[in-house]
Amino acid sequence: MVRKAFLTHWRDTVPLICLIGIFGGYFLFVVSVSTFVMEHARRHKWARVILGIIGFICMVLRICGVYLFIEVFCR
Repeated sequence: MVRKAFLTHWRDTVPLICLIGIFGGYFLFVVSVSTFVMEHARRHKWARVILGIIGFICMVLRICGVYLFIEVFCR
C-alpha cells in the first residue's frame, strides 16, 4: 500500500518537472541566441543588420498590438 502511494506522488510530480524543464529550455535558448547575435554585432555587419530587422519587426508587432487593443476594448 505504501509503494502505491509513493508511485502516485511521483506520477503527479514528473509532468510538472518536465514542463518546468521545457519552458526553462525555451527561455535559455532565446537568451543564448540573442546574446550570441549581440556579441557578434560588435564585430560584424550581418549581426547589426539582423538586430535592425528584429527591432523593426518588434516595432511593427507593438503597433499592431496597440491597434488591436484599441479596436477590441475601446468600442
